Amino acid sequence: MTLLCTDGHGKGIGVHFQTVNNQKKEVIMPIVIVEMKEGRTVEQKKQLVAGITTAFVKIGAPAEAVRIILKDIPKHNFAVGGKLIWEETTYG
Repeated sequence: MTLLCTDGHGKGIGVHFQTVNNQKKEVIMPIVIVEMKEGRTVEQKKQLVAGITTAFVKIGAPAEAVRIILKDIPKHNFAVGGKLIWEETTYG
């Protein structure tokens, strides 16, 4: 599984500034891209995005600001050690 956090322009975790009561406040607005081998259920994906969102909320991001993109990688498009993982039961 690959996890990439970006601001949408490849510059790391995005930060946005809001004015609240005439004070500028920094708001973390991450875009998280998760690349993983296909096969997870919708329920597993729901649990994953809930956990990722919770982690960002703990460091100050509003839950509604967390964007998550899930990318399922077919087994025939993923290789380890020079072999497609669908050929290897160890990784399949």
